[in-house]
Amino acid sequence: MHGYLRLVLAFGVLAYHLGYGVGALHLGPICVVVFYILSGYVVAKLLDRFFPPGTLWLFYKERFLRIYPVYALLLLVSAVFFFGAGIGQPEATALNVFAHITVVPLNYFMFWDVAVLRSINLSLLPTAWSLALEIQAFMILPLILRSSVAKGLLGMISLVIFGLSVNAVIDPNLWGYRLLPGVLFMFLAGGVLYKVLESHAADGAIFAKFYLLTSWLGVLASCLVAWSIGRFQLGLPSPALGFLLGLPLAWITTNKIRLPGGAMAGQLSYGVFLIHMPLIYAYSFYFKAEVKSLTCLVAVSIASLIVSWLVVTTIERMVWKWRRSITNSAASHSRVRSAEQSVEARSQLRFASSWPFRLALSLVALGSVFAIFQARVGYPLVRTSPIPVNAISQSGDGVFSASLPFTKHRPNPVHLRTRLIENGRSPMERVWSSSEVRRSTEGVYSTSRSQVWFKTSDGTDPRTNGRAYALVFPLVPPLWLEIGGWIVIVILVPLSVSIGRRQCSVASDSRPHAVPSATCG
Repeated sequence: MHGYLRLVLAFGVLAYHLGYGVGALHLGPICVVVFYILSGYVVAKLLDRFFPPGTLWLFYKERFLRIYPVYALLLLVSAVFFFGAGIGQPEATALNVFAHITVVPLNYFMFWDVAVLRSINLSLLPTAWSLALEIQAFMILPLILRSSVAKGLLGMISLVIFGLSVNAVIDPNLWGYRLLPGVLFMFLAGGVLYKVLESHAADGAIFAKFYLLTSWLGVLASCLVAWSIGRFQLGLPSPALGFLLGLPLAWITTNKIRLPGGAMAGQLSYGVFLIHMPLIYAYSFYFKAEVKSLTCLVAVSIASLIVSWLVVTTIERMVWKWRRSITNSAASHSRVRSAEQSVEARSQLRFASSWPFRLALSLVALGSVFAIFQARVGYPLVRTSPIPVNAISQSGDGVFSASLPFTKHRPNPVHLRTRLIENGRSPMERVWSSSEVRRSTEGVYSTSRSQVWFKTSDGTDPRTNGRAYALVFPLVPPLWLEIGGWIVIVILVPLSVSIGRRQCSVASDSRPHAVPSATCG
């Protein structure tokens, strides 16, 4: 039944992009979050049934064939339409072409200019940003799902990030919906749900149920806290509601309830999800009509189904044979692998235990933690920038202002951590607005995203009193470096756990009559 659920969700996103919704709740984010849960479920199912340990590269190959051929074909169709009709002032640059071909950078459209349609600031397939997010999840989920420690630790960290976003402590649109650190626990919940409902493995069932219950209650608690302090609407509540509804919905519609045509419905959902936005623009362009109408909803829905059906009966049918051969190859590879695993494990263990590898791993981890800490806290690296006398202007009432030496706004604004010092002495007193500076007597300052307002310590003119004024502000690393740090941490934790478990396994295999160490789990 998951196939039908996917198709309904795809049409839900379509309706959302036509302007339909329920009050302040956005139907699109709710449906996308349920897609996250189902994607985690699919990954766990594939790993359990077709891709045992040692066949990870075959898993990646199968996922590539599932995602990329259909995406590439619909991207080509969309490009021909937009460039042919001239809708949205399409413009190809090296960056946006690279982003569309490799897909993953589309998830970072809020940081990099990957838009092709300049006048509306969209990519050729606007919904592909969530596909890029799912690809990132597919890359790391196989490394996490087989380790209870990694699932629990990373899932709880992600849940905390999501909870902060629900309460608008951090940007809810980024960390609660679009970036992997804040939604990773949703993918993991789907994978754990498979273990509870369908996996034949008996180990870890108690942990799996505990994880699902903790995640669901954690999101509910975050929403209740946000509601009680009046920040629920600020925290983008739709993704939270999507998880609260989507997890029970995925449980109810598990594949133990089978309906005819479910596989075809699931295949159609992918094409409908990707192509409906270009079809909406095509309807508006050719019919010159309002898109929020029943006529447009029916027309775009039918057109999306037709395009998706053509893709399924051509590209997907051909690719399915290749994907089937990969799963068969994974099964045969697993049988051969079991005979060679002991020797290979010892070889890998020697490499993982070597001091150069451990040193490199430690340096990368420390560098990632430092980059994240510097970006979030703003210490220990700071910069002092003197304010030239000719850059100071008077704003009246003894208040003077100058431009800040940085202009880019970050999720944690740098200006809130900027200090103003006079003659190299301790910082002046900060107040929170320029109006407070005007009401104060002397020796205070306030900052905005581009300006600093201040009064000198004795009320004199800073342009003529002979004193030096300087701004001290944190050096914030580029956003790509911070994101890279999070990705490295997400990868290194399960990698370290995997190495530790491998050491236990090899040690136990070398002593067949010994009782495994309690630390092996």
